[in-house]
Amino acid sequence: GKTPDLATTLRTWSNEIVVCTDGPPDWKSPAREKLEFHGVRVIETPVVAVEGREQLERVRFADGSAHECTALFFCGECRQKSPLPARLGCKLDKEGSVVCDRHAAAGVPGVYVAGNVRAGLHLAIHATSEGAEAAVAINDALLEAGLFPAGIECSLKHPGVLAAK
Repeated sequence: GKTPDLATTLRTWSNEIVVCTDGPPDWKSPAREKLEFHGVRVIETPVVAVEGREQLERVRFADGSAHECTALFFCGECRQKSPLPARLGCKLDKEGSVVCDRHAAAGVPGVYVAGNVRAGLHLAIHATSEGAEAAVAINDALLEAGLFPAGIECSLKHPGVLAAK
């Protein structure tokens, strides 16, 4: 599952990461050992509430216990569900994500992807970054193909200077 990977990644942001599985997890032994190695505590007790007045204060469990905390991340199922990539001829991995070569769909010229259609970390800030990188890749491909936007000329003497008509 992705939860152990996200939990160990979050260790770069905090010394205390606790994974609440809301019951027994379906991880195999290596995932639990990885979490233990990185000092990530696992609580399997079912979650009944997230509490706080003006901000998050604690997670409450079915047995009445609570874990004090000020931040919460969650791992939900995040699969690419659109039929469009397959219709365009994109290759999909076993999880349904578009197989990419950098920001381009592998084997499908002119198709660029970003965000949750790709494999990897699914956070809004990460998708924003991928979108910007894909936009630069699209621009570069258009420039290489000689498809400048109408009315814009590039100066060979001053490559960074554009003149609009």
